[in-house]
Amino acid sequence: MPSPRRSPRSRLLARAGALLVGALAAVALAEFAARTLLADDLLRPVAYLGRGNSATVARLDPELGFAMLVPGPGYNEFGTAHNSYAPELPRERARVVFLGDSVTRRGRIVKGLLELLPTAPIEWWNAGVESYNTEQEVGWYKRYVERLEPDLVVLTVHPNDLDGTTVMFVDAAGDMVRYRAGYPPLVVNGWLYRNSRLYRELTGVTTLGAARSGSPEAMQRTLVEFREYLAARGTELFLFVMPWTKAPERWNDWELGRFQIVRKVVAESGAPWCDGALELVECWNAGEPIDEMPGDTWHPSDELGRRFAQRLLDGMQASGVLDAVGARVRARGD
Repeated sequence: MPSPRRSPRSRLLARAGALLVGALAAVALAEFAARTLLADDLLRPVAYLGRGNSATVARLDPELGFAMLVPGPGYNEFGTAHNSYAPELPRERARVVFLGDSVTRRGRIVKGLLELLPTAPIEWWNAGVESYNTEQEVGWYKRYVERLEPDLVVLTVHPNDLDGTTVMFVDAAGDMVRYRAGYPPLVVNGWLYRNSRLYRELTGVTTLGAARSGSPEAMQRTLVEFREYLAARGTELFLFVMPWTKAPERWNDWELGRFQIVRKVVAESGAPWCDGALELVECWNAGEPIDEMPGDTWHPSDELGRRFAQRLLDGMQASGVLDAVGARVRARGD
């Protein structure tokens, strides 16, 4: 008995199903190829701003690229992390502001300083912003932080400041936005961006050449201008160069080159400075953790953060910065 002929509609659905299965198989194969054959995922690591990737904590900004909400969940009206200090300039205490990226924002160096100097008459204000580079940090200071009239600004400089970090955040409209300095923002599917290498490559073609195109000249110009800007207002500046949080013998040529470039730029800025390279080696040789999480080459552990804090204190003392700050505070109290 001959089989009944299928209706045109059934044949169309069968063909559509076959095409769908083929398309899914092709996408799965492309995803597999992207994960196994592409050597360097230039769009990672990505900083996700906001708890659960759903809270609106940042917005696009015409000058800074993106900006955290001020005031907002993570920042007070002066663009620093929430704290218990009064905004009025203290007469008998020094006011120190930290600027930097996520290393500063996560507070391990400030925490180390508080442990080293628990009763010192010093306020430690943390104005770090996740994923900012040096130019953005200075812009953030001028917009929000300088109203605090600090006695000292400590600016931490990281080798990744030359290259920028791709950030993701939910904007006021509820859209997931991908931003990288120097490139137009893009609304993306957050789940796919986090989980699909293929999707990151397809949505990030405009930034594929950006990860190694930083400008030492722009960084140096920013540091020199900022030093002069603060000096005109009677504020001291000290620079601290962060090393990669990775065993030094395991740094690749690019990481070593980036670190050396940043040290040279900072040394030629005219501002007093030091770096934490020796502390990294000592921490590693002592068998202590050096990274915040295993494999994190950017953020220090608590142990390394304490060593950085001691190095910073020693550097500021040796350079005379702390003496200058003390003189400023004494003059204010007279």
